[in-house]
Amino acid sequence: MPPQTSPGKQLRLLNLGCGARFHPEWTNVDRDPSDRSVIRHDLLEPLPFADRTFDAVYHSHVLEHLPRDRAVPFLRECRRVLRPGATLRVAVPDLEELARLYLESVRRTREGERDWQHNHDWLMLELYDQVVRTRSGGDMASYLRDPQIPNRAFVVERLGAEALQLMRPAPAPPTSEPSHSASLLRRLWRTARHPRRLALRLLLGADLELLDTARFRSSGEVHQWMYDANSLGNALERAGFVRPRRVKATESSIKGWASFMLDADPEGKAHKPDSLYVEAEAP
Repeated sequence: MPPQTSPGKQLRLLNLGCGARFHPEWTNVDRDPSDRSVIRHDLLEPLPFADRTFDAVYHSHVLEHLPRDRAVPFLRECRRVLRPGATLRVAVPDLEELARLYLESVRRTREGERDWQHNHDWLMLELYDQVVRTRSGGDMASYLRDPQIPNRAFVVERLGAEALQLMRPAPAPPTSEPSHSASLLRRLWRTARHPRRLALRLLLGADLELLDTARFRSSGEVHQWMYDANSLGNALERAGFVRPRRVKATESSIKGWASFMLDADPEGKAHKPDSLYVEAEAP
């Protein structure tokens, strides 16, 4: 059961890896804050809060970005800062549903349903692009920015509002290509403004691209692991939580959950329809 609080006492709520979706009634934390009210913190480090501080902890699409061997220690940190009986709520991409849809796309494509070839192409990107990409957005971003997406409805059904944001047209390119000399001068000017970059270029040469790739791969954008309800429940239990259970976007043991609109809009429509939501209790 959720922890009991005295009448009028405000719950202490913690939102980890909040990104751009946070709420003023929560303590919001992110590695790269998008607002001055958000606390800057690397979630691979111990949480900067005392034991048994919070009545609920929530994180959405964070766990899959942590190395697999760091997931349970991170969940243990979540348990440490929770009061006994308090709730941890986790949202991650739903691997089981993704795998089910992928297999359906294989079957229906083989049966000659040509429209499902596009769905198959998209589902392959969902499975692998965020694991293997070496640049921000990867091939998924390129797919979403195509003005002639052949399966737009399917993609929006999978990603929700996030897809619609990425589908916005990119800024128009320059009307004319700069001359080679002008382009070279611009590159030299950008490099001169960043002497450290210039020094690395002189030191590493072509290997600087490998360093750039390594930096990107450690930036937190790529997926390090994926979860279904079974594996996520097991991870929560290994971290010391009890009674893990699958819930809906608007369903929670956290008091007033729907009003915070962290997983769904006012109409109850999930922000990330591809999500798996699981809650568990701190003993």
